[in-house]
Amino acid sequence: MRKLRRAPGAAVRRARSRLATPAGLDRAAGVFVRDGRRPVRLFARYRDALKPGWRLYWWQTRVLLGLRSRAALPEELEEAARELIDARTLPYSLDEITKALGSLENQFPEDVVSAGNGTFELRADREAVERAVALYERTTRLVVDALRPHGFDPSGSRVLEIGTSSGATPHALAALGAEAIGVDLHIQLATPGTELALLRESLAKGRPVTLVEGDAARLEFDDGSFDLICSFSTVEHLADTPAVLRESRRVLRSGGFAYHTVHTWFGPTGGHSLCSLDFPWGHARLAGPELERYLGELRPYEAAEALAFYRTGFQQPRLTLAESEHAMREAGFEVLAWHRAATDPRYRRLVRSVLGQVREVTPAATAEDLLTDGFTAILRAA
Repeated sequence: MRKLRRAPGAAVRRARSRLATPAGLDRAAGVFVRDGRRPVRLFARYRDALKPGWRLYWWQTRVLLGLRSRAALPEELEEAARELIDARTLPYSLDEITKALGSLENQFPEDVVSAGNGTFELRADREAVERAVALYERTTRLVVDALRPHGFDPSGSRVLEIGTSSGATPHALAALGAEAIGVDLHIQLATPGTELALLRESLAKGRPVTLVEGDAARLEFDDGSFDLICSFSTVEHLADTPAVLRESRRVLRSGGFAYHTVHTWFGPTGGHSLCSLDFPWGHARLAGPELERYLGELRPYEAAEALAFYRTGFQQPRLTLAESEHAMREAGFEVLAWHRAATDPRYRRLVRSVLGQVREVTPAATAEDLLTDGFTAILRAA
């Protein structure tokens, strides 16, 4: 006689549920009352699961937590650090922590250096620099290896990174023999003795690099003057993506290449550190006024900066995958390869319940958009 199979017990069902649920959705932390909708449940560690480095977004918190890992802090700062580690948003104003950090350079001269304008940075940790060097060298090798079958050789090529920020990638490309240039609206200052200064020096290996502050939609370079244009998590932040793509095509020679990795807006992590909320796809489900209320109620010490980032720090309008590919072709590029980075498959079970809400804000969004963390596009100038 065949034995009857027992139904799984409650403990087994809970374990299966946890395995089928994306990270960070295991501990509720209240609700947010939406406009004309059912309240949405919030999760205490969801932001940490999406963006574990969000606490390092500000120089004050980078210095506070970095210094805590190196030395014993005064009681006031130790308490502030513990409070920050346990929080899901800034637990105090940046002005408060800036005042508390005021005498650090005198207290910790071997660990902290003044970066001007009342700001501080940590002195370089050589092991951290070595890890960063390995990361950038690996990234640039991946780019070159992907392009080499199409005829690209970095040696002697003229290469431009848009959205260079730290300038690290051009330094890594220069070491491969390229004439490397980086452009950004604001280039990070490499204070002597800090990680960024040592990183640039270690990457370039004595090769010259040019970093220029400027607008990628209005480049001050001649037509057809580059062999490669690249960007890394930049395209999603361009206010006018089609304009930047057209300008990139202008300064590329015919047959030149573009290589873009894009961290898409509609994926679970698309809100980045400031706009990733405490529930799945919150950044894409809430329209501007409702997002503003959310930030004011639940992230008061981040609200102004996060709202400004939401309004001016991302594409206007946000582009779907299909719209991104269309913009690249319209700008005069041939798509040689398109690699989509799918998100955690456990999110699939949640898509049906939120896609309609996302479409109320962005009607063109699809389930595939919500289930994509990003993509890499390899293009050739037609």
